[in-house]
Amino acid sequence: MTKTAKKIFYFYLTPRKKLLHDFKSGIEPSTFLYGLPQLQQLGFEVNFSDLAYHPLNLLRPLLQPLEQLHMRLLAYPLGFRLHQALILYPLYKNADILFCTQDSAGLPIAWLKRIGLIKNKVIIVSSNLTNAIEQTKSKWMKNFIKKNLNSIELLICSSKKEQEILSHFLGRPVEFLADGIDTKYFMPAQKTKPSIDILSVGRDPYRDYQTLFAAVRNKPWRVTVVCTPDLLNNLRVPDNVTILTDRSMQELRQLFTQAKLIVLPMKKTNKPQGHSVLLTAMAMGKKIIASNVVGITSAYNLIEFSSIALVTPQNSKRLANAISIMLSNNQSLSNLSRLRSKISVKQYASKLHGLLKKYEFCLI
Repeated sequence: MTKTAKKIFYFYLTPRKKLLHDFKSGIEPSTFLYGLPQLQQLGFEVNFSDLAYHPLNLLRPLLQPLEQLHMRLLAYPLGFRLHQALILYPLYKNADILFCTQDSAGLPIAWLKRIGLIKNKVIIVSSNLTNAIEQTKSKWMKNFIKKNLNSIELLICSSKKEQEILSHFLGRPVEFLADGIDTKYFMPAQKTKPSIDILSVGRDPYRDYQTLFAAVRNKPWRVTVVCTPDLLNNLRVPDNVTILTDRSMQELRQLFTQAKLIVLPMKKTNKPQGHSVLLTAMAMGKKIIASNVVGITSAYNLIEFSSIALVTPQNSKRLANAISIMLSNNQSLSNLSRLRSKISVKQYASKLHGLLKKYEFCLI
Protein backbone atom coordinates (compact mmCIF):
# COMPACT_ATOMS: atom_id res chain seq x y z
CA MET A 1 0.00 0.00 0.00
CA THR A 2 1.47 3.33 -1.02
CA LYS A 3 1.37 6.43 1.10
CA THR A 4 -1.28 9.03 0.39
CA ALA A 5 -0.12 11.40 -2.33
CA LYS A 6 -1.62 14.85 -1.86
CA LYS A 7 0.91 17.22 -3.46
CA ILE A 8 0.72 17.74 -7.22
CA PHE A 9 2.88 20.19 -9.17
CA TYR A 10 1.64 21.31 -12.59
CA PHE A 11 3.85 22.24 -15.55
CA TYR A 12 2.29 24.47 -18.19
CA LEU A 13 3.59 25.47 -21.61
CA THR A 14 2.69 29.14 -21.05
CA PRO A 15 2.10 31.33 -17.95
CA ARG A 16 -1.07 30.52 -16.03
CA LYS A 17 -1.08 32.81 -12.98
CA LYS A 18 -3.21 35.47 -14.68
CA LEU A 19 -5.52 32.82 -16.12
CA LEU A 20 -6.12 31.33 -12.68
CA HIS A 21 -6.84 34.80 -11.27
CA ASP A 22 -9.20 35.60 -14.15
CA PHE A 23 -10.95 32.25 -13.72
CA LYS A 24 -11.58 32.98 -10.05
CA SER A 25 -12.89 36.40 -11.10
CA GLY A 26 -15.25 34.86 -13.65
CA ILE A 27 -13.45 36.46 -16.60
CA GLU A 28 -11.92 33.29 -18.06
CA PRO A 29 -12.88 29.59 -18.13
CA SER A 30 -10.89 26.96 -16.25
CA THR A 31 -10.51 24.80 -19.37
CA PHE A 32 -6.80 25.43 -19.91
CA LEU A 33 -5.92 24.84 -16.27
CA TYR A 34 -6.37 21.11 -16.98
CA GLY A 35 -8.38 20.28 -13.89
CA LEU A 36 -6.22 22.14 -11.35
CA PRO A 37 -9.08 23.92 -9.51
CA GLN A 38 -11.19 20.77 -9.54
CA LEU A 39 -8.36 18.64 -8.06
CA GLN A 40 -7.97 21.25 -5.33
CA GLN A 41 -11.65 20.79 -4.54
CA LEU A 42 -11.03 17.03 -4.29
CA GLY A 43 -8.51 17.63 -1.50
CA PHE A 44 -5.19 17.75 -3.34
CA GLU A 45 -2.57 20.41 -2.70
CA VAL A 46 -1.93 21.59 -6.26
CA ASN A 47 0.69 24.18 -7.21
CA PHE A 48 2.43 25.62 -10.25
CA SER A 49 4.75 28.50 -11.04
CA ASP A 50 5.30 30.97 -13.89
CA LEU A 51 8.92 31.52 -12.80
CA ALA A 52 10.28 29.85 -15.95
CA TYR A 53 8.75 32.66 -18.02
CA HIS A 54 10.23 35.50 -15.97
CA PRO A 55 12.50 37.79 -18.03
CA LEU A 56 15.36 37.15 -15.57
CA ASN A 57 15.29 33.39 -16.12
CA LEU A 58 18.78 33.19 -17.61
CA LEU A 59 18.52 29.44 -18.11
CA ARG A 60 16.04 30.01 -20.90
CA PRO A 61 18.39 31.77 -23.38
CA LEU A 62 21.29 29.62 -22.16
CA LEU A 63 19.49 26.37 -23.01
CA GLN A 64 17.68 27.67 -26.11
CA PRO A 65 20.29 26.12 -28.48
CA LEU A 66 19.58 22.71 -26.92
CA GLU A 67 15.84 23.13 -27.54
CA GLN A 68 16.47 24.18 -31.14
CA LEU A 69 18.75 21.16 -31.63
CA HIS A 70 16.00 18.93 -30.26
CA MET A 71 13.53 20.29 -32.82
CA ARG A 72 16.04 19.96 -35.69
CA LEU A 73 16.79 16.34 -34.83
CA LEU A 74 13.08 15.60 -34.64
CA ALA A 75 12.36 17.56 -37.83
CA TYR A 76 9.27 18.71 -35.95
CA PRO A 77 8.56 21.80 -33.78
CA LEU A 78 8.35 19.95 -30.47
CA GLY A 79 10.30 21.75 -27.75
CA PHE A 80 12.40 20.53 -24.84
CA ARG A 81 11.87 23.00 -21.99
CA LEU A 82 14.81 21.92 -19.86
CA HIS A 83 15.14 25.45 -18.46
CA GLN A 84 11.67 25.09 -16.94
CA ALA A 85 12.46 21.71 -15.39
CA LEU A 86 15.67 23.02 -13.82
CA ILE A 87 14.59 26.43 -12.53
CA LEU A 88 11.42 25.04 -10.92
CA TYR A 89 13.19 22.14 -9.21
CA PRO A 90 13.23 23.74 -5.72
CA LEU A 91 9.45 24.25 -6.01
CA TYR A 92 8.53 20.71 -7.05
CA LYS A 93 11.20 18.51 -5.44
CA ASN A 94 8.90 17.62 -2.53
CA ALA A 95 5.77 17.08 -4.63
CA ASP A 96 4.34 13.58 -4.86
CA ILE A 97 3.25 13.92 -8.49
CA LEU A 98 4.50 16.05 -11.39
CA PHE A 99 1.72 16.68 -13.91
CA CYS A 100 3.06 17.92 -17.26
CA THR A 101 0.27 19.28 -19.45
CA GLN A 102 2.31 19.38 -22.67
CA ASP A 103 5.06 17.29 -24.31
CA SER A 104 7.57 20.16 -24.40
CA ALA A 105 7.31 20.54 -20.64
CA GLY A 106 7.16 16.81 -19.98
CA LEU A 107 10.02 15.44 -22.09
CA PRO A 108 12.84 17.07 -20.06
CA ILE A 109 11.13 15.96 -16.83
CA ALA A 110 11.07 12.39 -18.21
CA TRP A 111 14.79 12.65 -19.03
CA LEU A 112 15.63 13.91 -15.52
CA LYS A 113 13.57 11.02 -14.14
CA ARG A 114 15.43 8.53 -16.32
CA ILE A 115 18.90 9.66 -15.22
CA GLY A 116 17.84 9.64 -11.58
CA LEU A 117 17.90 13.36 -10.79
CA ILE A 118 14.24 13.45 -9.74
CA LYS A 119 12.28 10.85 -7.78
CA ASN A 120 8.74 12.24 -8.12
CA LYS A 121 6.05 10.26 -9.89
CA VAL A 122 5.52 11.75 -13.34
CA ILE A 123 2.45 12.11 -15.56
CA ILE A 124 2.69 13.58 -19.06
CA VAL A 125 -0.25 14.60 -21.24
CA SER A 126 0.79 14.17 -24.86
CA SER A 127 -0.55 16.21 -27.75
CA ASN A 128 2.29 16.31 -30.30
CA LEU A 129 4.29 13.13 -29.87
CA THR A 130 2.63 11.01 -32.54
CA ASN A 131 3.32 13.51 -35.33
CA ALA A 132 6.89 14.01 -34.10
CA ILE A 133 7.58 10.28 -33.95
CA GLU A 134 6.04 9.64 -37.36
CA GLN A 135 7.92 12.49 -39.04
CA THR A 136 11.40 12.10 -37.58
CA LYS A 137 13.88 9.90 -39.45
CA SER A 138 16.37 9.83 -36.59
CA LYS A 139 16.44 6.42 -34.93
CA TRP A 140 18.54 7.94 -32.16
CA MET A 141 15.84 10.52 -31.37
CA LYS A 142 13.11 7.89 -31.40
CA ASN A 143 15.14 5.74 -29.01
CA PHE A 144 15.90 8.77 -26.81
CA ILE A 145 12.20 9.62 -26.50
CA LYS A 146 11.23 5.99 -25.97
CA LYS A 147 13.69 5.45 -23.11
CA ASN A 148 12.68 8.69 -21.44
CA LEU A 149 8.94 8.04 -21.65
CA ASN A 150 9.35 4.49 -20.40
CA SER A 151 10.89 5.90 -17.22
CA ILE A 152 7.70 7.73 -16.18
CA GLU A 153 4.66 6.29 -14.45
CA LEU A 154 1.85 7.49 -16.70
CA LEU A 155 1.42 8.85 -20.22
CA ILE A 156 -1.99 10.25 -21.22
CA CYS A 157 -3.41 11.05 -24.68
CA SER A 158 -6.56 12.92 -25.64
CA SER A 159 -7.05 10.93 -28.85
CA LYS A 160 -7.61 7.17 -29.03
CA LYS A 161 -5.67 7.00 -32.29
CA GLU A 162 -2.75 8.71 -30.61
CA GLN A 163 -3.10 6.28 -27.70
CA GLU A 164 -2.88 3.35 -30.13
CA ILE A 165 0.22 4.74 -31.89
CA LEU A 166 2.10 5.56 -28.68
CA SER A 167 1.21 2.29 -26.97
CA HIS A 168 2.70 0.41 -29.94
CA PHE A 169 5.76 2.67 -30.07
CA LEU A 170 6.54 2.39 -26.35
CA GLY A 171 5.43 -1.19 -25.85
CA ARG A 172 3.50 -0.21 -22.72
CA PRO A 173 -0.01 0.95 -21.77
CA VAL A 174 -0.94 4.55 -22.54
CA GLU A 175 -4.14 5.97 -21.08
CA PHE A 176 -6.83 7.89 -22.94
CA LEU A 177 -8.42 10.94 -21.32
CA ALA A 178 -10.56 13.27 -23.42
CA ASP A 179 -10.20 17.02 -22.91
CA GLY A 180 -12.91 18.80 -20.96
CA ILE A 181 -14.53 22.24 -21.17
CA ASP A 182 -15.70 24.68 -18.51
CA THR A 183 -19.45 24.18 -18.92
CA LYS A 184 -20.21 26.79 -16.26
CA TYR A 185 -18.49 29.44 -18.38
CA PHE A 186 -19.87 28.24 -21.72
CA MET A 187 -23.59 28.02 -21.15
CA PRO A 188 -26.22 27.30 -23.84
CA ALA A 189 -27.24 30.51 -25.57
CA GLN A 190 -30.66 31.80 -24.62
CA LYS A 191 -33.07 32.80 -27.35
CA THR A 192 -30.78 35.23 -29.12
CA LYS A 193 -31.27 36.20 -32.75
CA PRO A 194 -28.10 35.07 -34.58
CA SER A 195 -26.15 37.76 -36.43
CA ILE A 196 -23.60 35.28 -37.84
CA ASP A 197 -24.51 32.34 -40.07
CA ILE A 198 -21.15 30.57 -39.83
CA LEU A 199 -18.41 30.94 -37.23
CA SER A 200 -15.01 29.25 -37.57
CA VAL A 201 -12.35 29.66 -34.89
CA GLY A 202 -8.81 28.31 -34.65
CA ARG A 203 -5.16 29.21 -34.99
CA ASP A 204 -3.35 25.87 -35.27
CA PRO A 205 -1.70 24.92 -38.60
CA TYR A 206 -4.15 22.07 -39.17
CA ARG A 207 -7.08 24.45 -39.75
CA ASP A 208 -8.19 24.34 -43.39
CA TYR A 209 -9.50 27.78 -44.21
CA GLN A 210 -8.76 27.31 -47.89
CA THR A 211 -11.50 24.67 -48.11
CA LEU A 212 -13.87 26.77 -46.00
CA PHE A 213 -13.39 29.83 -48.23
CA ALA A 214 -14.02 27.74 -51.35
CA ALA A 215 -17.22 26.37 -49.79
CA VAL A 216 -18.71 29.75 -48.84
CA ARG A 217 -17.52 31.88 -51.76
CA ASN A 218 -20.39 33.62 -53.62
CA LYS A 219 -22.90 32.24 -51.11
CA PRO A 220 -25.41 34.41 -49.17
CA TRP A 221 -24.03 33.28 -45.80
CA ARG A 222 -22.54 35.69 -43.27
CA VAL A 223 -19.23 34.13 -42.21
CA THR A 224 -16.85 35.13 -39.42
CA VAL A 225 -13.39 33.58 -39.01
CA VAL A 226 -11.22 34.12 -35.94
CA CYS A 227 -7.60 33.12 -36.54
CA THR A 228 -4.03 34.37 -36.76
CA PRO A 229 -3.03 36.25 -39.93
CA ASP A 230 -0.35 33.71 -40.87
CA LEU A 231 -3.03 31.07 -41.54
CA LEU A 232 -4.43 33.28 -44.30
CA ASN A 233 -1.19 33.66 -46.23
CA ASN A 234 -1.77 33.19 -49.98
CA LEU A 235 -5.52 32.78 -49.44
CA ARG A 236 -8.13 35.00 -51.10
CA VAL A 237 -10.76 35.88 -48.51
CA PRO A 238 -14.32 35.91 -49.92
CA ASP A 239 -16.33 39.13 -49.67
CA ASN A 240 -18.87 37.54 -47.30
CA VAL A 241 -16.16 36.56 -44.77
CA THR A 242 -15.16 38.78 -41.84
CA ILE A 243 -11.70 38.12 -40.38
CA LEU A 244 -11.07 38.75 -36.68
CA THR A 245 -7.88 38.30 -34.64
CA ASP A 246 -6.82 38.51 -30.99
CA ARG A 247 -10.23 38.12 -29.41
CA SER A 248 -10.60 37.63 -25.66
CA MET A 249 -12.38 34.57 -24.29
CA GLN A 250 -15.36 36.74 -23.37
CA GLU A 251 -15.53 38.08 -26.93
CA LEU A 252 -15.25 34.57 -28.34
CA ARG A 253 -18.07 33.39 -26.10
CA GLN A 254 -20.24 36.21 -27.43
CA LEU A 255 -19.39 35.26 -31.02
CA PHE A 256 -20.42 31.65 -30.34
CA THR A 257 -23.68 32.98 -28.89
CA GLN A 258 -24.37 35.00 -32.05
CA ALA A 259 -23.62 32.16 -34.49
CA LYS A 260 -26.10 29.77 -36.09
CA LEU A 261 -23.47 27.21 -37.08
CA ILE A 262 -19.91 26.40 -36.02
CA VAL A 263 -17.65 25.01 -38.76
CA LEU A 264 -14.41 23.26 -37.87
CA PRO A 265 -12.48 22.67 -41.12
CA MET A 266 -9.42 20.49 -40.53
CA LYS A 267 -6.61 18.96 -42.54
CA LYS A 268 -5.96 15.26 -42.03
CA THR A 269 -4.17 14.61 -38.74
CA ASN A 270 -3.92 12.06 -35.93
CA LYS A 271 -3.06 14.90 -33.60
CA PRO A 272 -5.90 15.99 -31.29
CA GLN A 273 -6.74 19.41 -32.72
CA GLY A 274 -9.81 21.60 -32.63
CA HIS A 275 -11.03 20.08 -29.36
CA SER A 276 -11.56 23.35 -27.48
CA VAL A 277 -13.67 24.82 -30.31
CA LEU A 278 -15.61 21.57 -30.70
CA LEU A 279 -16.29 21.34 -26.97
CA THR A 280 -17.24 25.01 -26.69
CA ALA A 281 -19.81 24.60 -29.46
CA MET A 282 -21.14 21.40 -27.88
CA ALA A 283 -21.37 22.99 -24.43
CA MET A 284 -23.32 25.91 -25.87
CA GLY A 285 -25.68 23.63 -27.79
CA LYS A 286 -24.62 24.84 -31.23
CA LYS A 287 -24.97 23.08 -34.56
CA ILE A 288 -21.54 21.92 -35.76
CA ILE A 289 -19.85 20.78 -38.94
CA ALA A 290 -16.42 19.22 -38.44
CA SER A 291 -13.97 17.53 -40.76
CA ASN A 292 -13.98 13.75 -40.38
CA VAL A 293 -10.39 13.45 -39.14
CA VAL A 294 -9.03 10.99 -36.60
CA GLY A 295 -7.84 13.76 -34.28
CA ILE A 296 -11.49 14.66 -33.66
CA THR A 297 -13.47 11.47 -34.18
CA SER A 298 -11.27 9.27 -31.95
CA ALA A 299 -11.69 11.53 -28.93
CA TYR A 300 -15.45 11.84 -28.47
CA ASN A 301 -18.57 9.80 -29.10
CA LEU A 302 -20.03 12.24 -31.58
CA ILE A 303 -22.96 9.95 -32.38
CA GLU A 304 -24.53 11.15 -29.13
CA PHE A 305 -24.47 14.71 -30.40
CA SER A 306 -27.36 14.90 -32.87
CA SER A 307 -26.51 18.40 -34.13
CA ILE A 308 -23.07 17.61 -35.54
CA ALA A 309 -22.24 16.65 -39.13
CA LEU A 310 -18.90 15.14 -40.17
CA VAL A 311 -17.64 15.87 -43.68
CA THR A 312 -14.78 14.59 -45.80
CA PRO A 313 -11.73 16.76 -45.10
CA GLN A 314 -10.50 19.17 -47.79
CA ASN A 315 -13.64 18.75 -49.93
CA SER A 316 -15.28 22.14 -50.47
CA LYS A 317 -18.32 20.83 -52.37
CA ARG A 318 -19.32 18.44 -49.59
CA LEU A 319 -18.67 21.12 -47.00
CA ALA A 320 -20.88 23.61 -48.86
CA ASN A 321 -23.66 21.02 -49.13
CA ALA A 322 -23.41 20.21 -45.41
CA ILE A 323 -23.55 23.91 -44.51
CA SER A 324 -26.68 24.40 -46.60
CA ILE A 325 -28.40 21.45 -44.93
CA MET A 326 -27.38 22.43 -41.39
CA LEU A 327 -28.44 26.07 -41.78
CA SER A 328 -31.88 24.99 -42.95
CA ASN A 329 -32.29 22.47 -40.13
CA ASN A 330 -33.99 23.97 -37.08
CA GLN A 331 -33.97 20.78 -35.02
CA SER A 332 -33.03 21.43 -31.39
CA LEU A 333 -30.45 19.34 -29.58
CA SER A 334 -31.82 16.70 -27.23
CA ASN A 335 -30.17 15.51 -24.00
CA LEU A 336 -27.97 18.63 -23.88
CA SER A 337 -27.68 18.59 -20.10
CA ARG A 338 -26.37 15.00 -20.08
CA LEU A 339 -23.92 15.71 -22.90
CA ARG A 340 -22.62 18.81 -21.12
CA SER A 341 -21.87 16.77 -18.01
CA LYS A 342 -19.86 14.28 -20.08
CA ILE A 343 -17.59 16.92 -21.63
CA SER A 344 -17.14 19.11 -18.56
CA VAL A 345 -13.75 19.88 -17.06
CA LYS A 346 -15.20 18.58 -13.79
CA GLN A 347 -15.60 15.20 -15.50
CA TYR A 348 -12.02 15.50 -16.82
CA ALA A 349 -10.71 16.04 -13.27
CA SER A 350 -12.84 13.18 -11.96
CA LYS A 351 -11.42 10.78 -14.56
CA LEU A 352 -7.90 12.04 -13.88
CA HIS A 353 -8.50 11.33 -10.19
CA GLY A 354 -9.58 7.84 -11.22
CA LEU A 355 -6.29 7.32 -13.07
CA LEU A 356 -4.34 8.48 -10.02
CA LYS A 357 -6.10 5.83 -7.96
CA LYS A 358 -5.72 3.17 -10.67
CA TYR A 359 -1.95 3.66 -10.73
CA GLU A 360 -1.86 3.89 -6.92
CA PHE A 361 -0.68 7.50 -6.95
CA CYS A 362 -3.08 8.35 -4.17
CA LEU A 363 -5.57 6.91 -1.71
CA ILE A 364 -7.92 9.90 -1.41
